[in-house]
Amino acid sequence: MKNAEIKEARQLAGLTQKEMSELFNIPRWTIEDWDGEINTPPDWVADLLLEKLKKFKKRKNEFKKDCECSPVRCV
Repeated sequence: MKNAEIKEARQLAGLTQKEMSELFNIPRWTIEDWDGEINTPPDWVADLLLEKLKKFKKRKNEFKKDCECSPVRCV
């Protein structure tokens, strides 16, 4: 189900519901409803969010890797 995929992708990206809400400008209660499987986003919305969350995770991991390798502290 798409709801579980979105929740898992959000968690793998290291985002809380609040952070995802702020990042994508989605009301927090909407994300809470998706996580609780009260409501389901349209397939096209779910697909876009999954794509964006995967890209966010990848960029976050690349940034973290760069910081670990750098003698200068990343801010």
